[in-house]
Amino acid sequence: MLASNFVGLGMPEYLWLQLTNLLYKVDESFDSELTCLQEQGGMCHLAKSCSTYTGVWGKGWGFKTLFNSASDSNYMIIPLGALAVDNESTGQCDIYI
Repeated sequence: MLASNFVGLGMPEYLWLQLTNLLYKVDESFDSELTCLQEQGGMCHLAKSCSTYTGVWGKGWGFKTLFNSASDSNYMIIPLGALAVDNESTGQCDIYI
């Protein structure tokens, strides 16, 4: 089911924990500047604005979402950068997972 009014991927907790663990390994800057909080519906924050991390968004990091588990030919790729939004009040880059 796709809900167009939900911000983020809406992953189950055990998958969210695995994913956030991998996010810390995406880039050197992520390791020291990333904070992920379950309390906010699975949101992660980078210390600076999203435009600071241009090298990360262009590396092809994304999520391959399967629609049919019997075949891996029916999938959609969601780039990591598509989930990143500048937070105007904090100046941080929010990643909605």
